[in-house]
Amino acid sequence: MFILFSSILNKKLIIHVHGNFLGTQYQQLLGIKKKFFHFLVSKFTKGIVLSISLKQNLTPFLKEENIHILNNFAQNYLIDKNLKVDTSILKISYLSNLMEEKGIFLLLDSLHELERKKIKYEAKIAGNIDSSLKNVILSKILKLKNTSYVGVVYNEEKKELLNWSNIFVLPTYYKMEGQPISILEALATKNVIISTNHAGIVDVIEDNKNGFLVEKKNSKSVTNKLIFLNENKSKILEICNYNKMYFMENFTIDIFSREFIKIIKDDAAT
Repeated sequence: MFILFSSILNKKLIIHVHGNFLGTQYQQLLGIKKKFFHFLVSKFTKGIVLSISLKQNLTPFLKEENIHILNNFAQNYLIDKNLKVDTSILKISYLSNLMEEKGIFLLLDSLHELERKKIKYEAKIAGNIDSSLKNVILSKILKLKNTSYVGVVYNEEKKELLNWSNIFVLPTYYKMEGQPISILEALATKNVIISTNHAGIVDVIEDNKNGFLVEKKNSKSVTNKLIFLNENKSKILEICNYNKMYFMENFTIDIFSREFIKIIKDDAAT
């Protein structure tokens, strides 16, 4: 009703899509539901997506020139100008929901392989655990000598975790993934990113420049990158320092606010 009344009153309507499932959902609909879905979303004046790979969520409904790209952001409190990266050992963090599609089992299997190969590392896992998988996940973590589950972290606890680590791993293939804020938070806190070529992640992470894109559903691919970084500690420092600068130039709240206001005020496309 809100969309219909706003359209009748000729108000500017902007849809801001954070994920990567709207287009898929539309394609899965049939008959009158699909037509009504298209009718409503097409009423929007403009659309905003988080990165270029996510534009396809709105192209069935809006003209190309009316779809804007606006990078997500991470909070300023995470920025520590005096942060120094410790590369003496692999310090691995995971910060997301602990669910299969987010890649938690891939990471745990990879950490098990590191221990089997006697590669020194420390890992801290944070986030809500999928209740249906809780016992299995905690059991796997307990079997790892150098890995701990630190629960759900917020604010300063989150900053402390990400400042501690030098490698952030999120091997996600979650169907609704957009542009994970946790990756941006890891960039802000000088971490090497290991993730997948999935959704909008590829628009943020360039392989071998600010991290590594591994194969989906392949723990060996994750393990290989961790072994590479263990053997090339200088690469960790190089990427970590680059990522702080990269974050400051692209993903701060100030940049987001400025670009968001531009999109709202720009009437050229309407």
